[in-house]
Amino acid sequence: MTMLRFTALLLAIGGICIDARADASATDYTGDGGDLQAVIDRLPAGAALRFPADRMLTLTRALVLRGPVTLIGLRARLPERLGRTSLLELRAEGIRLLDLELQGNYRTVPQSERAPLVAVTRGAFHIEGAVLRGATKEGINVTAEDQDVVGGLIRGVRAEEIGRDAVGLSGGNEGRRVRNIVIEDAVLRTSFLRGAVEVSDGTENVLVRGLDVADAMYAVDVQDHRGARAATTNIVVEN
Repeated sequence: MTMLRFTALLLAIGGICIDARADASATDYTGDGGDLQAVIDRLPAGAALRFPADRMLTLTRALVLRGPVTLIGLRARLPERLGRTSLLELRAEGIRLLDLELQGNYRTVPQSERAPLVAVTRGAFHIEGAVLRGATKEGINVTAEDQDVVGGLIRGVRAEEIGRDAVGLSGGNEGRRVRNIVIEDAVLRTSFLRGAVEVSDGTENVLVRGLDVADAMYAVDVQDHRGARAATTNIVVEN
């Protein structure tokens, strides 16, 4: 892929714009979180679930999204001392997360039990307007766990007091790839151990554009650990 085609592709991904508030077909969630996984599992493909702006849910296990659905306005947190637990796991293509506020428990969980707040293992995702606090690992982690992850937009993220990276992308060391990803307009205030964005190990065709970073080891880290099998290629950083 030429650099011109690569840049055009990423600009097209980054040009996605969805007005979550205008989604009149969204279903309103009014529960306390205890039935939320069941409610999500019943959503048909393409459906949206909207949450009240004034309610913070405490979740003791990850919400697993197995279909192309949209969550709008979710506010959720982990209880203290609960390790090895994410708040959201994206296991289907075409998932949208809009207007999020997620709270981790960094100060009460050791790094041996760390987990990202949002774990993404499928492509064509759209995460926009997220406030992420207190993650023990990444705020958002995109990993090619069992197949390539192709296509994704992360836009308008504010991360505060994150254990490791605000956003981490990794294909892993087994030859799988994370590709065609845009990270745009991200703010980080304090990473205890890492930085704003890590791009590593089999990641390709990534645009990181518009970072505002303070109190971190780095703004962007680009690396690979095992040579050609996990090469990281075609990474553009702007502004």
